[in-house]
Amino acid sequence: MLGKSASASFRWNLAGWIARNGAAFLINIVLARILGPEPYGLVALALIFISIGNLILDPGLSAGLVQKKEINNKDIYYVFTIQVLLTLIICGLIICLAPLIAKFSNKSEIIPVLQILSIALFFQSLGQTSIALLKRRMLFNRIQQSGIVSYLVGYLAIGLPLAYAGYGVWSLVFAQLAQGVLYLILIYGAAPHSLRFNFRDPGELSPFGINILGANIANWIISNYDNTSIGWAYGTTSLGLYNRAWNLALTPVGIVVNSCQGVLFTTSSKLQESIGRVKDGLLGVFCFIGITLFPFSICESFIAYDLVQFVYGDKWLNSAPILAVLALAMPFFALMAIQGPVLAGLGKPQIEIKLQWIVVVFTCVVFYFAIQSSMQMIVWSVIVIYTFRFFLLSIINLKTVGVTKQDVIRILLSIVIFSVIEMLIALMVGQLKIHLISIIKLLIQSLAGFFGWIIVFVIGWNHFLPGQIKNLMIRFLPTRIVVILGNIKYPSKDGRLIKEKI
Repeated sequence: MLGKSASASFRWNLAGWIARNGAAFLINIVLARILGPEPYGLVALALIFISIGNLILDPGLSAGLVQKKEINNKDIYYVFTIQVLLTLIICGLIICLAPLIAKFSNKSEIIPVLQILSIALFFQSLGQTSIALLKRRMLFNRIQQSGIVSYLVGYLAIGLPLAYAGYGVWSLVFAQLAQGVLYLILIYGAAPHSLRFNFRDPGELSPFGINILGANIANWIISNYDNTSIGWAYGTTSLGLYNRAWNLALTPVGIVVNSCQGVLFTTSSKLQESIGRVKDGLLGVFCFIGITLFPFSICESFIAYDLVQFVYGDKWLNSAPILAVLALAMPFFALMAIQGPVLAGLGKPQIEIKLQWIVVVFTCVVFYFAIQSSMQMIVWSVIVIYTFRFFLLSIINLKTVGVTKQDVIRILLSIVIFSVIEMLIALMVGQLKIHLISIIKLLIQSLAGFFGWIIVFVIGWNHFLPGQIKNLMIRFLPTRIVVILGNIKYPSKDGRLIKEKI
């Protein structure tokens, strides 16, 4: 039953993130072409400080509600109480400190932007308890439906008309505010709970939450040093270029990662006593992401110039060299990002917090040298930091769930084979003298890479792909395709095929 619930949850998460990110991608293309780099840079700078507040507003207590084996009403009251108090404090601080932040960033225009976005943060944070309850029940469909509807209303119905009307940065600000208000209404309607207050922790939520918060703070430092340094040293226009390149590189990766994280955390929480099943599930996801995102990112790096020109237009071409580098960092980010939820689900967030703070120290050292050089060096430092972070977390995490050297070798072999083949395809297509419009060139390059990946996958199914990824894919591929691939060989007595269990 849990396997079916996890599969259904992943499908909903994946479908929801594809729909939401697909809509966001298309809407932001139009907004970026209308607004240009400066408004995006200003909002990106404001969101650095808003994200600090967002980090503190949920000090791991929501994750505690999901991870705890049994919860009662007092647990829910306590989590809601802490979140309301922190919301009032943090949002009030952001509003009061906005002038000081503007002085620090040399951008007086950021003051009203910060103050309005803090109100959006207020509404967003009040729904965290309901989100945790939905995740605990594995009702990811309700979370995704609320996210899609609120985003479309906020950005399609409000953001775009305001942008066309010439409201500039305010089109982005009010779109986010509307999204936050509607998301709270929808998410609370999906998982209503009592609004009673309880100031005493009735269980083990606070210690668990503190560990999660410590890891989240480390993650924030690692994830935002680049935006902070570029915005401070090179201005909001450069930050806008970097922000859109980052978004372009992260969007497809974020769909996969966000689809996996919530399901992996909830499933690991429910399988704390079955570490073998957790290991097999993690390795299956790990291998699938590796053989998918490494080849994809290599191809994206090769076509960065054509991709930026097609998506955002000529005035964004300076972001193409940034995208070419950031794309190569994304697979390491994705494979690292799916491991933290597994450790937390197994009740061992203290392992991640230690490792992430080691990465923070490493980040500070790399950043010290990068910021003294150039903006492009800061971009290259992202690969260095994310690669180091991935290997450090993987060594400890895979050992924790009992992964063997043989498992690692088979997965690495699969990733290398897929990546090398895709790189060769990208090089060969790149050598062709294609004098066509950018959309046709991108279509040819994408189709060549896609069919090359399919051919390698079919060959690898019976030759070198690990069993964990086969067991994972059986849950999502139609039975006819699995039969063609030759994985299932054990028919039941009535002639129907039996799917292997993870």
